[in-house]
Amino acid sequence: MLAHITYLSDEGMHEKFGRRLQDGAMAGPGASASSSRWRATSTTKVARLSNDSMPTAYLYITRAMDYYDAAAAWGGGSLTEACRRIRAKMLIVSFDSDWLYPPMSAKSCLGHDPGNRPVTYANVPSHYGHDSFLVETAKVGRLLRGFLAH
Repeated sequence: MLAHITYLSDEGMHEKFGRRLQDGAMAGPGASASSSRWRATSTTKVARLSNDSMPTAYLYITRAMDYYDAAAAWGGGSLTEACRRIRAKMLIVSFDSDWLYPPMSAKSCLGHDPGNRPVTYANVPSHYGHDSFLVETAKVGRLLRGFLAH
């Protein structure tokens, strides 16, 4: 459930699941507390992992992503110093419904480019939350083609 809360927007959660029960599920005090009654809990990434042969690998990968700190790894604690190592022009893309990496977080990177290199920023409207980068391929593709053409 946590993955859906952080990876989908409120609108995306409602569109995908709403307050719908799974087929044949009972609601109310007489229903089993151990059963998964809500549609949202039937298809979460965590639920799918329960049948995965390597859930520990997933946990380690996500932990590594959560703890990665570019400022510490490349800039001696300074994101500005870490960005100084970048030699290419940059395209920073955010999605307006992303709760995991909100637009404000992406915009904060704009102030850490001490080399005055060209930085292009785009905030893409989408109701798919953090999963937008996987779903909005046409929009992101147009941005990338335009960025690479210049």
